[in-house]
Amino acid sequence: MSAMLDHSNLIREVNRRLQLHLGEIRGLKDINQKLQEDNQELRDLCCFLDDDRQKGKKVSREWQRLGRKASCPFE
Repeated sequence: MSAMLDHSNLIREVNRRLQLHLGEIRGLKDINQKLQEDNQELRDLCCFLDDDRQKGKKVSREWQRLGRKASCPFE
């Protein structure tokens, strides 16, 4: 009888710990999902900023060309 009670208590404790771990896993999955969304948002922002940087470089080169042509109009 004592062995059955010990076994029952052991099973109850294992189930309790399992529920705690499952709750922790769910929480970690939620955190992971949020981090993945944040990561994608940052990747998109990096792409946008890189495109903007490249456009800025292009405009800068065009202004330099225009400045050279304006300073030497007869060449």
